[in-house]
Amino acid sequence: MENIEINRHPVYSDYGADLNGNIYSFKFGKIRLIKDSHHGRGYRQFRVSFSRNEYKMYLVHRFVYECWTGEIIDPDLQCNHWDHDKTNNAFANLDLMTNQENKEHREASGRPTGGAAHKKYLQKYGYEMD
Repeated sequence: MENIEINRHPVYSDYGADLNGNIYSFKFGKIRLIKDSHHGRGYRQFRVSFSRNEYKMYLVHRFVYECWTGEIIDPDLQCNHWDHDKTNNAFANLDLMTNQENKEHREASGRPTGGAAHKKYLQKYGYEMD
């Protein structure tokens, strides 16, 4: 593997991320690039394994941010993609903000806000709407 700078996650230290948003495993004495998959809302996700049957699904952009800041993201904050590309998980493209700041960022760019888009997503996947 070429010489890539990888920061380990502050909690899940068997895993880390590079500045381009790629996720790596350090398990079994090898550095291995982790394959991610699509999340239902367009984000990328991957599996943090604790054992053969225990794991947690993690959103790649949140994991990358946590690796490079060394801090776990407060649940009240959102990890924003500045270019609005949910698959561009490069650390330089990510920033933390409140829900309101994220909404204002979307509105300023002419993108739909979470309310309508989220409602459409829920309807698409069969959730009951009041």
